[in-house]
Amino acid sequence: MNRILFTFGLIDQPIDWAGHPATALHAVTVPCVCRTLPFAVLLVHAALQGIGSELHEAAAVEGATAWQRFRHITLPLLIPIIVVILVLRTSFAFTVFEEIRVITHGRPGDATWVAGWYSYKKAFGPPNDIGLGAAWAWVLALIVGVFAIVYVETIYRRIL
Repeated sequence: MNRILFTFGLIDQPIDWAGHPATALHAVTVPCVCRTLPFAVLLVHAALQGIGSELHEAAAVEGATAWQRFRHITLPLLIPIIVVILVLRTSFAFTVFEEIRVITHGRPGDATWVAGWYSYKKAFGPPNDIGLGAAWAWVLALIVGVFAIVYVETIYRRIL
């Protein structure tokens, strides 16, 4: 990133992305998104492949524009997979661990401490309170479950 910014003349000296509290979370977020985004794209692509072309052809014969076909045919048929992606991305966001462990170790300060990292640090950091870490992991699982239920209920209530 520093090389790109330097090439375009946007910076004069390299930036320590992972070492500054204001940019450390961004330094962790970018690899996390790069790790999980391809799976979401693959799910949407598979869902798009499952939509029959005859639906769009019939709508085109009836005079529907491309936007109307997308809004009234494609998007409603993609809603179930969008809900799945929302649930998975939310759980990934709450439980991100690998990127924080590799890039920052939760530093600088507590700038990259998220819920999953907090659970790990409580269980395996000083004073090694595995019970508290496990309890926090259960609370985290319940929070993600509540988010999943809210997503599903909200989206499907609008459909039905």
